[in-house]
Amino acid sequence: ASYINFPNPFAAGRQATAFAFNLPRPGRVSLRIWTPRGESVTTLLRDRSLGAGLHQDLGWDGRNGKGQVVRNGAYLAELTVDYEGGGRERLLRKVAVVR
Repeated sequence: ASYINFPNPFAAGRQATAFAFNLPRPGRVSLRIWTPRGESVTTLLRDRSLGAGLHQDLGWDGRNGKGQVVRNGAYLAELTVDYEGGGRERLLRKVAVVR
C-alpha cells in the first residue's frame, strides 16, 4: 500500500498536511499522530471501515487532541489497517512541523 502526506514539512496552525493512502482491499483503518517518544498527540481516524482504493480526504492541521498547536519538530503518523478476511498492516511516516 502507498502512504504519503503533503506538504511535509508544514506550518502547524496555519496550514494542514493531507494524507493519502491506497487500500488494496476493504478494511478498518486508524490514523494516529505520535511524538518520537511514543506520546499520543491526536487520533485522526479510529477503526473506520473504508473500501478498497485511494483515500485522500484526511488532513491534520497540527493541533493536538486538546486543540493546541503542536511544537516544531518531527512527529510520527501511524496508519494501521485490519483487512477484511484477515491480515494487518502498519505503516509509519515522519511528519515535520514548522511554525
